[in-house]
Amino acid sequence: MASDLDSTSALSSWSKKRLLLAVVAFVTIALAITWVRGGVTVGSSDMRIDPAFKIPAPPRDLEWWRAGTFVSLALVAVADLILIGLGIRDYLKTKSILPLCVGAAALAYVIPEVFVDVLGGVYMTADQHLTIFTVMGRDMGVFIFLSWLSYGFVPYAFYKLLLTNPKTKMLWFGLLGGAIANVVNEEWLLLLKAYHYYGNQPLVLLHVLPWWWIPCNSIGAILTASLAYRYRHLLQGWRALLMFMIAPMAMMGVYGFIAMPAFIAVNGTYGWLLTQALGFMTIGLGIVVFMGVLHLVLERNPFDLEHVAELEQEPVEPVA
Repeated sequence: MASDLDSTSALSSWSKKRLLLAVVAFVTIALAITWVRGGVTVGSSDMRIDPAFKIPAPPRDLEWWRAGTFVSLALVAVADLILIGLGIRDYLKTKSILPLCVGAAALAYVIPEVFVDVLGGVYMTADQHLTIFTVMGRDMGVFIFLSWLSYGFVPYAFYKLLLTNPKTKMLWFGLLGGAIANVVNEEWLLLLKAYHYYGNQPLVLLHVLPWWWIPCNSIGAILTASLAYRYRHLLQGWRALLMFMIAPMAMMGVYGFIAMPAFIAVNGTYGWLLTQALGFMTIGLGIVVFMGVLHLVLERNPFDLEHVAELEQEPVEPVA
Protein backbone atom coordinates (compact mmCIF):
# COMPACT_ATOMS: atom_id res chain seq x y z
CA MET A 1 0.00 0.00 0.00
CA ALA A 2 1.16 3.49 -0.78
CA SER A 3 0.31 4.72 2.71
CA ASP A 4 -0.54 3.41 6.13
CA LEU A 5 -4.25 3.41 6.97
CA ASP A 6 -3.47 3.63 10.67
CA SER A 7 -1.88 7.05 10.27
CA THR A 8 -4.27 10.02 10.46
CA SER A 9 -1.48 12.55 10.75
CA ALA A 10 -2.27 13.73 7.21
CA LEU A 11 -5.34 15.42 8.66
CA SER A 12 -4.39 18.67 10.34
CA SER A 13 -5.80 19.59 13.73
CA TRP A 14 -7.88 22.31 12.07
CA SER A 15 -9.24 19.82 9.50
CA LYS A 16 -10.28 17.43 12.26
CA LYS A 17 -12.07 20.22 14.09
CA ARG A 18 -13.90 21.30 10.94
CA LEU A 19 -14.89 17.71 10.24
CA LEU A 20 -16.22 17.27 13.78
CA LEU A 21 -18.13 20.56 13.56
CA ALA A 22 -19.65 19.52 10.23
CA VAL A 23 -20.81 16.19 11.67
CA VAL A 24 -22.30 17.84 14.76
CA ALA A 25 -24.02 20.47 12.62
CA PHE A 26 -25.51 17.85 10.29
CA VAL A 27 -26.79 15.69 13.14
CA THR A 28 -28.26 18.70 14.96
CA ILE A 29 -30.00 20.08 11.87
CA ALA A 30 -31.29 16.65 10.88
CA LEU A 31 -32.71 16.00 14.35
CA ALA A 32 -34.36 19.42 14.39
CA ILE A 33 -35.97 18.87 10.98
CA THR A 34 -37.25 15.39 11.78
CA TRP A 35 -38.58 16.59 15.16
CA VAL A 36 -40.55 19.38 13.50
CA ARG A 37 -41.82 17.16 10.68
CA GLY A 38 -42.88 14.38 13.01
CA GLY A 39 -43.12 10.71 12.08
CA VAL A 40 -45.68 8.53 10.37
CA THR A 41 -48.83 7.52 12.22
CA VAL A 42 -49.52 3.83 12.74
CA GLY A 43 -52.65 3.00 10.77
CA SER A 44 -52.04 5.63 8.09
CA SER A 45 -51.59 4.59 4.44
CA ASP A 46 -47.80 4.58 4.92
CA MET A 47 -47.90 2.62 8.17
CA ARG A 48 -50.53 -0.10 7.91
CA ILE A 49 -49.14 -2.96 9.94
CA ASP A 50 -49.72 -6.36 8.37
CA PRO A 51 -51.50 -8.48 11.00
CA ALA A 52 -49.59 -11.64 10.08
CA PHE A 53 -46.05 -10.33 9.57
CA LYS A 54 -46.20 -7.33 11.97
CA ILE A 55 -44.44 -5.03 9.48
CA PRO A 56 -45.74 -2.16 7.31
CA ALA A 57 -47.65 -3.35 4.25
CA PRO A 58 -47.11 -1.72 0.83
CA PRO A 59 -49.74 0.94 0.05
CA ARG A 60 -51.15 -0.88 -2.96
CA ASP A 61 -54.10 1.50 -3.20
CA LEU A 62 -51.88 4.48 -4.06
CA GLU A 63 -53.24 6.51 -6.94
CA TRP A 64 -51.24 6.22 -10.16
CA TRP A 65 -50.47 9.60 -11.73
CA ARG A 66 -50.35 8.81 -15.43
CA ALA A 67 -49.00 12.20 -16.54
CA GLY A 68 -46.28 12.15 -13.88
CA THR A 69 -45.20 8.69 -14.94
CA PHE A 70 -44.79 9.60 -18.59
CA VAL A 71 -43.00 12.85 -17.77
CA SER A 72 -40.62 10.81 -15.58
CA LEU A 73 -40.07 8.33 -18.40
CA ALA A 74 -39.33 11.11 -20.88
CA LEU A 75 -36.85 12.87 -18.61
CA VAL A 76 -34.89 9.76 -17.64
CA ALA A 77 -34.89 8.62 -21.27
CA VAL A 78 -33.18 11.87 -22.29
CA ALA A 79 -30.59 11.39 -19.53
CA ASP A 80 -30.08 7.80 -20.70
CA LEU A 81 -29.41 8.89 -24.26
CA ILE A 82 -26.85 11.45 -23.07
CA LEU A 83 -25.06 8.81 -20.99
CA ILE A 84 -24.97 6.33 -23.86
CA GLY A 85 -23.73 9.08 -26.17
CA LEU A 86 -20.86 9.85 -23.80
CA GLY A 87 -19.95 6.17 -23.67
CA ILE A 88 -19.94 5.92 -27.46
CA ARG A 89 -17.75 9.02 -27.65
CA ASP A 90 -15.30 7.36 -25.24
CA TYR A 91 -15.21 4.27 -27.43
CA LEU A 92 -14.49 6.29 -30.55
CA LYS A 93 -11.62 8.05 -28.75
CA THR A 94 -10.08 5.10 -26.86
CA LYS A 95 -11.47 1.98 -28.61
CA SER A 96 -12.54 0.71 -25.17
CA ILE A 97 -16.16 -0.04 -24.30
CA LEU A 98 -15.40 -0.16 -20.57
CA PRO A 99 -16.55 3.42 -19.77
CA LEU A 100 -19.81 2.75 -21.62
CA CYS A 101 -20.32 -0.51 -19.74
CA VAL A 102 -19.56 1.11 -16.37
CA GLY A 103 -22.42 3.53 -16.92
CA ALA A 104 -24.82 1.21 -18.73
CA ALA A 105 -24.35 -1.55 -16.13
CA ALA A 106 -26.48 0.58 -13.80
CA LEU A 107 -29.38 -1.11 -15.61
CA ALA A 108 -28.53 -4.22 -13.60
CA TYR A 109 -29.18 -2.38 -10.33
CA VAL A 110 -32.82 -3.24 -10.95
CA ILE A 111 -32.06 -6.74 -9.64
CA PRO A 112 -31.05 -5.77 -6.07
CA GLU A 113 -33.73 -3.06 -6.27
CA VAL A 114 -36.40 -5.72 -5.73
CA PHE A 115 -34.92 -6.89 -2.44
CA VAL A 116 -34.11 -3.48 -0.99
CA ASP A 117 -37.61 -2.26 -1.92
CA VAL A 118 -39.15 -5.02 0.19
CA LEU A 119 -36.86 -4.39 3.18
CA GLY A 120 -36.60 -0.61 2.78
CA GLY A 121 -40.23 0.28 2.12
CA VAL A 122 -40.46 1.37 -1.53
CA TYR A 123 -43.51 0.87 -3.73
CA MET A 124 -43.35 1.42 -7.49
CA THR A 125 -46.64 3.05 -8.47
CA ALA A 126 -45.64 3.60 -12.11
CA ASP A 127 -44.40 0.07 -12.74
CA GLN A 128 -47.74 -1.49 -11.85
CA HIS A 129 -48.81 -0.43 -15.34
CA LEU A 130 -45.58 -0.96 -17.28
CA THR A 131 -44.33 -4.24 -15.79
CA ILE A 132 -41.42 -6.18 -17.30
CA PHE A 133 -40.97 -8.74 -14.51
CA THR A 134 -42.28 -9.45 -11.02
CA VAL A 135 -40.15 -10.83 -8.17
CA MET A 136 -41.25 -11.25 -4.54
CA GLY A 137 -44.57 -9.67 -5.47
CA ARG A 138 -42.91 -6.46 -6.68
CA ASP A 139 -43.46 -5.19 -10.20
CA MET A 140 -40.33 -3.96 -11.96
CA GLY A 141 -41.12 -2.12 -15.15
CA VAL A 142 -39.92 0.27 -17.83
CA PHE A 143 -39.60 3.21 -15.46
CA ILE A 144 -37.22 1.60 -12.97
CA PHE A 145 -34.98 0.28 -15.76
CA LEU A 146 -34.67 3.71 -17.38
CA SER A 147 -34.30 5.43 -14.02
CA TRP A 148 -31.40 3.25 -12.93
CA LEU A 149 -29.72 3.72 -16.29
CA SER A 150 -29.87 7.49 -15.79
CA TYR A 151 -28.19 6.98 -12.40
CA GLY A 152 -25.35 5.39 -14.37
CA PHE A 153 -23.92 8.91 -14.57
CA VAL A 154 -22.60 8.39 -11.01
CA PRO A 155 -20.41 5.30 -11.63
CA TYR A 156 -19.48 6.65 -15.06
CA ALA A 157 -18.35 10.03 -13.67
CA PHE A 158 -16.48 8.43 -10.76
CA TYR A 159 -14.69 6.06 -13.15
CA LYS A 160 -13.69 8.96 -15.37
CA LEU A 161 -12.48 10.82 -12.28
CA LEU A 162 -10.30 7.86 -11.30
CA LEU A 163 -8.73 7.81 -14.75
CA THR A 164 -7.31 11.28 -14.06
CA ASN A 165 -5.43 9.88 -11.03
CA PRO A 166 -6.74 12.61 -8.73
CA LYS A 167 -5.79 13.46 -5.18
CA THR A 168 -7.70 11.48 -2.57
CA LYS A 169 -9.61 14.57 -1.49
CA MET A 170 -11.16 14.68 -4.97
CA LEU A 171 -12.53 11.18 -4.39
CA TRP A 172 -14.20 12.46 -1.22
CA PHE A 173 -15.68 15.26 -3.33
CA GLY A 174 -16.77 12.54 -5.76
CA LEU A 175 -18.70 10.89 -2.92
CA LEU A 176 -20.34 14.23 -2.15
CA GLY A 177 -21.21 14.66 -5.82
CA GLY A 178 -22.75 11.19 -5.95
CA ALA A 179 -24.83 11.98 -2.88
CA ILE A 180 -26.08 15.25 -4.38
CA ALA A 181 -26.89 13.47 -7.64
CA ASN A 182 -28.91 10.91 -5.69
CA VAL A 183 -30.96 13.64 -3.97
CA VAL A 184 -31.63 15.51 -7.21
CA ASN A 185 -32.43 12.32 -9.12
CA GLU A 186 -34.90 11.06 -6.55
CA GLU A 187 -36.63 14.17 -5.28
CA TRP A 188 -38.03 15.20 -8.65
CA LEU A 189 -39.07 11.63 -9.44
CA LEU A 190 -40.86 11.49 -6.11
CA LEU A 191 -42.60 14.77 -6.93
CA LEU A 192 -43.91 13.09 -10.09
CA LYS A 193 -45.15 10.16 -7.96
CA ALA A 194 -43.33 7.50 -9.95
CA TYR A 195 -42.71 5.61 -6.70
CA HIS A 196 -43.34 6.03 -3.00
CA TYR A 197 -41.55 5.46 0.32
CA TYR A 198 -43.60 3.93 3.11
CA GLY A 199 -42.97 2.60 6.60
CA ASN A 200 -41.11 4.25 9.46
CA GLN A 201 -38.48 5.98 7.29
CA PRO A 202 -35.60 7.74 9.13
CA LEU A 203 -34.07 11.07 8.12
CA VAL A 204 -36.66 12.57 5.77
CA LEU A 205 -35.01 15.98 5.53
CA LEU A 206 -36.14 17.82 2.38
CA HIS A 207 -39.29 16.66 0.64
CA VAL A 208 -39.95 12.92 0.92
CA LEU A 209 -36.58 11.25 0.31
CA PRO A 210 -35.22 9.44 3.38
CA TRP A 211 -31.52 10.32 3.44
CA TRP A 212 -30.33 6.96 4.69
CA TRP A 213 -30.82 5.73 1.11
CA ILE A 214 -28.20 8.17 -0.19
CA PRO A 215 -25.03 6.36 0.98
CA CYS A 216 -26.48 2.99 -0.03
CA ASN A 217 -27.01 4.04 -3.65
CA SER A 218 -24.07 6.39 -4.14
CA ILE A 219 -21.45 4.15 -2.51
CA GLY A 220 -22.82 1.13 -4.37
CA ALA A 221 -22.28 3.04 -7.61
CA ILE A 222 -18.82 4.18 -6.47
CA LEU A 223 -17.81 0.61 -5.62
CA THR A 224 -18.89 -0.43 -9.11
CA ALA A 225 -16.67 2.25 -10.66
CA SER A 226 -13.77 1.48 -8.33
CA LEU A 227 -13.78 -2.21 -9.19
CA ALA A 228 -13.88 -1.33 -12.89
CA TYR A 229 -10.89 0.96 -12.42
CA ARG A 230 -8.90 -1.51 -10.31
CA TYR A 231 -9.32 -4.24 -12.93
CA ARG A 232 -9.54 -2.02 -16.02
CA HIS A 233 -6.61 -3.81 -17.69
CA LEU A 234 -8.53 -7.09 -17.50
CA LEU A 235 -11.97 -5.67 -18.37
CA GLN A 236 -11.17 -4.89 -21.98
CA GLY A 237 -12.98 -6.02 -25.11
CA TRP A 238 -15.88 -8.38 -24.44
CA ARG A 239 -14.76 -8.72 -20.80
CA ALA A 240 -16.14 -5.23 -20.16
CA LEU A 241 -19.60 -6.83 -20.33
CA LEU A 242 -18.78 -8.45 -16.97
CA MET A 243 -19.69 -5.07 -15.48
CA PHE A 244 -23.33 -6.10 -15.86
CA MET A 245 -22.62 -8.84 -13.28
CA ILE A 246 -20.27 -6.82 -11.10
CA ALA A 247 -22.60 -3.81 -10.77
CA PRO A 248 -25.59 -5.49 -9.04
CA MET A 249 -23.27 -7.45 -6.73
CA ALA A 250 -21.45 -4.26 -5.75
CA MET A 251 -24.72 -2.44 -5.06
CA MET A 252 -26.21 -5.31 -3.05
CA GLY A 253 -22.92 -5.72 -1.19
CA VAL A 254 -23.01 -2.11 0.01
CA TYR A 255 -26.63 -2.47 1.13
CA GLY A 256 -25.63 -5.63 2.97
CA PHE A 257 -22.82 -3.82 4.77
CA ILE A 258 -24.68 -0.71 5.86
CA ALA A 259 -28.48 -0.82 5.46
CA MET A 260 -29.53 -3.17 8.26
CA PRO A 261 -30.06 -0.45 10.92
CA ALA A 262 -32.32 1.53 8.58
CA PHE A 263 -34.16 -1.63 7.49
CA ILE A 264 -34.92 -2.28 11.15
CA ALA A 265 -36.25 1.26 11.60
CA VAL A 266 -38.43 1.16 8.47
CA ASN A 267 -40.13 -2.07 9.52
CA GLY A 268 -40.71 -1.15 13.17
CA THR A 269 -42.82 1.22 15.24
CA TYR A 270 -39.96 2.88 17.07
CA GLY A 271 -39.94 6.33 18.59
CA TRP A 272 -38.55 9.43 16.90
CA LEU A 273 -35.05 9.39 18.43
CA LEU A 274 -34.33 5.68 17.92
CA THR A 275 -35.64 5.86 14.36
CA GLN A 276 -33.29 8.72 13.47
CA ALA A 277 -30.39 7.07 15.33
CA LEU A 278 -30.78 3.95 13.18
CA GLY A 279 -30.70 6.13 10.09
CA PHE A 280 -27.52 7.85 11.31
CA MET A 281 -25.97 4.42 11.87
CA THR A 282 -26.52 3.53 8.23
CA ILE A 283 -24.93 6.80 7.08
CA GLY A 284 -21.98 6.29 9.45
CA LEU A 285 -21.46 2.74 8.22
CA GLY A 286 -21.57 4.10 4.70
CA ILE A 287 -18.62 6.40 5.42
CA VAL A 288 -16.72 3.43 6.85
CA VAL A 289 -17.44 1.37 3.73
CA PHE A 290 -16.34 4.24 1.47
CA MET A 291 -13.05 4.41 3.36
CA GLY A 292 -12.78 0.65 2.89
CA VAL A 293 -13.23 1.08 -0.86
CA LEU A 294 -10.47 3.69 -0.90
CA HIS A 295 -8.14 1.48 1.12
CA LEU A 296 -8.85 -2.03 -0.15
CA VAL A 297 -9.89 -1.45 -3.75
CA LEU A 298 -8.08 1.76 -4.71
CA GLU A 299 -5.13 1.24 -2.32
CA ARG A 300 -5.26 4.73 -0.86
CA ASN A 301 -5.15 6.05 2.67
CA PRO A 302 -8.54 7.75 3.05
CA PHE A 303 -7.02 10.24 5.51
CA ASP A 304 -4.17 11.31 3.23
CA LEU A 305 -6.17 13.84 1.24
CA GLU A 306 -3.24 15.06 -0.87
CA HIS A 307 -2.10 11.60 -1.93
CA VAL A 308 -1.86 10.78 -5.64
CA ALA A 309 -1.72 7.07 -6.47
CA GLU A 310 1.28 5.60 -8.20
CA LEU A 311 0.27 3.90 -11.43
CA GLU A 312 1.46 0.30 -11.25
CA GLN A 313 1.49 -0.36 -14.98
CA GLU A 314 0.76 1.31 -18.23
CA PRO A 315 -2.64 0.62 -19.81
CA VAL A 316 -2.57 -2.27 -22.25
CA GLU A 317 -4.03 -2.24 -25.71
CA PRO A 318 -7.71 -3.15 -25.66
CA VAL A 319 -8.54 -6.76 -26.48
CA ALA A 320 -10.58 -7.07 -29.65
